[in-house]
Amino acid sequence: MASGPDAELAADLIVHLARIARSGEDPGEAKGRNSVQRLSAAQWAALRYMARANPFSRTPSAFARYHGTTRGTASQTIKSLVAAGLLTRARDDRDRRSVRFALTTSGEACLAEDGACALAQAVADLPADQRENLIATMRRLAGEIAVSHGAPCFGCCQDCRHLQERDTRAGYCAQVDAPLSLDDMHLLCADFEAAGERG
Repeated sequence: MASGPDAELAADLIVHLARIARSGEDPGEAKGRNSVQRLSAAQWAALRYMARANPFSRTPSAFARYHGTTRGTASQTIKSLVAAGLLTRARDDRDRRSVRFALTTSGEACLAEDGACALAQAVADLPADQRENLIATMRRLAGEIAVSHGAPCFGCCQDCRHLQERDTRAGYCAQVDAPLSLDDMHLLCADFEAAGERG
């Protein structure tokens, strides 16, 4: 089925929003800023991802899947952020072979200058019903496009089929066999499967 003018306009607007929000700085304004804030689009994507992913998903392989790139490229991008002091790495307490990443204080300060913050604020300023409808629509679009392209669909624990209610403060993830905190519930997960997909 061919898309109509309204659908094409909506797609153009989404792409335009992504383009203007993907970098936190205008090259013409970067001269007066700290050099660690002059990040490439891939570095911004990695920094955002590590800030918004749950602890189990802060790995190079998960970021590679999320960003649609190779693990080698993802690892180099993350390595550059570690070298710049924006990310820190640590061995996973549950699996000592795995490495997890987290933002440093400098990384958090850098992310505060992210151009996507303006987009997030614009969404936050919408009336509650419009904001909820927008989020639901974007989730549906992301899921449908991911499926059609054979790409992984990331989502939050609160909407995932692996979420179980146990004697924990928030929930329990059956996929990684670990309790979840309240903060984890709203973060991106690489093992996400929509709750509606339960068999």
